Amino acid sequence: MLPIVMLACAFRIEDIPNFKNKIDRSKFYDEICRYRDEKKISESKLYNSAGISRAIFSNIRNMRSTNYTPSKPTVLALCIKLKLNLEQSQDLLALVGYCLSNNSIEDKIIAYCIKKNIAISRKSIQRFSLRLANIIFQFKKIEKDP
Repeated sequence: MLPIVMLACAFRIEDIPNFKNKIDRSKFYDEICRYRDEKKISESKLYNSAGISRAIFSNIRNMRSTNYTPSKPTVLALCIKLKLNLEQSQDLLALVGYCLSNNSIEDKIIAYCIKKNIAISRKSIQRFSLRLANIIFQFKKIEKDP
């Protein structure tokens, strides 16, 4: 494992702002369409059930020609509504520069929900950081109930 100092030296300061632009976002919408076609879900049903506005989904559709990047909760909501497995979800997240980290309790909870096919809403995903203690309590309560 490289020390942080050596890793930092591998990048020039002026390259850091451009790093996000080097992520291959062009395939993101294509992958959503592929999964949507596999699941036989209409576009409007997908974005409505995921709690995503038509305007945001339009931005996703036009990502090739814009600098738009959907938020992590938006991508996760699409993964959950498309019922993607964890590997597929990680791949879709990576296309726009995100991942589910083993170092984040919020990400571990979301990964658990994806693995167990537990439906959670986009708003719930957005509120995880504010309501983390309550969510952990609810999961413990569910695990204790027969």
